[in-house]
Amino acid sequence: MRDVLSEVTGREAVSWTPVEAGGYSPGERWLVTFADGGTAFAKRGWGVADEVLVYSTVAARCLPRLLAHGGDVLVIEDLSHARWGAPVTEEDCDLLLAAFDELADVRAPEGLEPVSFGSPRWADLAAAPERLLATGLADEPWLSAHLPDLVAADRAALAGDRLVHRDLWLQNWCRVPGRGAVIVDWAGAVAAEHLLMRAWGEASVRAAAGPPGRIVRDAPEWSALMSGLAAGFLTEDLPETMPRLVETLRREAWATLRWACDDLGLPYPEPGPEITELGPWRP
Repeated sequence: MRDVLSEVTGREAVSWTPVEAGGYSPGERWLVTFADGGTAFAKRGWGVADEVLVYSTVAARCLPRLLAHGGDVLVIEDLSHARWGAPVTEEDCDLLLAAFDELADVRAPEGLEPVSFGSPRWADLAAAPERLLATGLADEPWLSAHLPDLVAADRAALAGDRLVHRDLWLQNWCRVPGRGAVIVDWAGAVAAEHLLMRAWGEASVRAAAGPPGRIVRDAPEWSALMSGLAAGFLTEDLPETMPRLVETLRREAWATLRWACDDLGLPYPEPGPEITELGPWRP
């Protein structure tokens, strides 16, 4: 790896420590130290081309600084000193809102795909409720009574031309002292309606038991969208070798389902042990 990093950056890499916590997407990640004393974060694998496109064409305080790239390797500034994960405070929400405001008028760079989701939405889940029941999110009586409400509310318009992060859960943004919120891992960047990114931000705050309604409030079409996406992720075949990912998906699905219930005036479902036995949020 030394030769690869040295070739891409033009600097001698003297150590590269694998990063395990935080990201779930495929690929390798390292914290790198160079002979000149500088540090950086490097990754190799899926989505690097889209990240390079975003970082090299969009100038914003809320994006990490691109240091180097080559082939399937990306090198950005070291953000290990930032504050990541829970707890999320009202001040943190304000920082995230400021980041969204900064990006609100930024058009998606040419080359990014229009938004699409491979996961099912509420209408798909209602057509096969047995998979939803297996997640432990809700029991059959609750689903029978309230799935139609969720299907009807899941009508957010996603099409647009703004730069949007399509995976903005808590592990993909941090707080840097004196700078604000910084959003990382733009491998899934798309062209879409900007409100989608704000809805994802609200979902990430709620999943970490942060203050609700600071990013988005009274928007049932967006809470229905996010709860359906999160529930859909949970119904997919999940890797048994990644228990932390499964735990995070369950927490996200439960938090966003309660958000949708709040917006739609629905009672909370009675979750199964898969949900009730979750511990506190962890990165």
